[in-house]
Amino acid sequence: MGKKTGDKGKQKINKIANGRDAYPKGLTLMPQNKKVRFSVKRNKNSRPRREKGGNKKVRSSNEPSDEELNNLLTTFQNGQFDQTEKLAVSLTERFPNHSFPWKVMGVLLQARGKLSESLVACQNSAQLAPQDADAHNNLGITLHALGRLEEASDSFTQALSLRPENAETHNNLGVIFKQLGKLKQAEASCAKAVALKPDYAEAFFNLGDARLELGRLEEAKSSFIQATQVKPDFAEAYFSLGNTLKELGELEKAEESFKQAIEFKGDFVEAYNNLGNTQRELGEFGNSELSYNQAIAMQPENARYHSNLGLTLEDSDRLHEAEASYARALALKSDYFEVHNYLGRVLKKLGRVGEAKISYTRAIALNSNYVDAHSNLGDLLLMMGRHSEALSEKKKGGGFISFDLSSGWRVL
Repeated sequence: MGKKTGDKGKQKINKIANGRDAYPKGLTLMPQNKKVRFSVKRNKNSRPRREKGGNKKVRSSNEPSDEELNNLLTTFQNGQFDQTEKLAVSLTERFPNHSFPWKVMGVLLQARGKLSESLVACQNSAQLAPQDADAHNNLGITLHALGRLEEASDSFTQALSLRPENAETHNNLGVIFKQLGKLKQAEASCAKAVALKPDYAEAFFNLGDARLELGRLEEAKSSFIQATQVKPDFAEAYFSLGNTLKELGELEKAEESFKQAIEFKGDFVEAYNNLGNTQRELGEFGNSELSYNQAIAMQPENARYHSNLGLTLEDSDRLHEAEASYARALALKSDYFEVHNYLGRVLKKLGRVGEAKISYTRAIALNSNYVDAHSNLGDLLLMMGRHSEALSEKKKGGGFISFDLSSGWRVL
């Protein structure tokens, strides 16, 4: 599975361990963006040492001043990222053995897409402050962004060994497990996250996603509903809830969920497409056509949306318009074997038998195991009186042909 939508509201400095407000808040699996939660909280490794037997602070000449560290953190929180990067580079050059500037630099570079540089910074931060759970969490996030999932899992596990009650890290580990195909571990990690933090919408979303993959649809539905209750404008949660409801056969509720996803995210093109699919199954062909056209308006080069529009037009017996939609889909994706089959079906209905045969044959050439195309070609060949060829295709399509004196040839 769905990067993946996180709350981007302002957060106070004393809560910065829960994520920089300028960046997404949770590592989530979503249709598009995968959300991450970084931490740049200062820890004891960033604080000046104290003299034995007294309270007076003593700062080594090898450590940045409190003023410099606070300035670095303040510029980061205020969104002055160019200035933050300059300050971080300066501090890491002057104080290469201090972990906090490396921590800030790692988070900033990752958010800017400079993953290789971020990795070096996050590794330095974790090595210099091995007891800093946030440093290991941030390293895990960068490793995840680089696709190094096993190493990311190790970093998140290390972070949890240092701070086992951190909901965000349990959620992050759950995402990694999901991507590694370890669905039960993913479920357990996300369940732990929501147990620790009952208002954690992204973790409820990920819990639902894991349960959906496990085939436990009712539980997945419940988790997605909880995500929307915690965060009523969570468009991706409504989208996944719609998909789950559709699989459960609750089509009217699925239609409403897709509409809610669109209400909170007006450019959610996949929600328009899935809304159209649901409306088509409900027999609402006019509404389905409108939904597909909305998706096409946003992504006119998407062959799948043109194909889906063709299906609803075919279901409405608007065969020439369906033919045009299928032709457009094939112009965009010539190896779209399903659409060659759909086009053959429409051409047959229009009485253009020779063209229909060509379309079915093209579908089979692209996918020799495509049962529907073999079956449809067998029907067509039978209609053309080519019985032996029809029998061969019907067998490949999972059916067969019978003959008796009263009814003649029949496709079964």
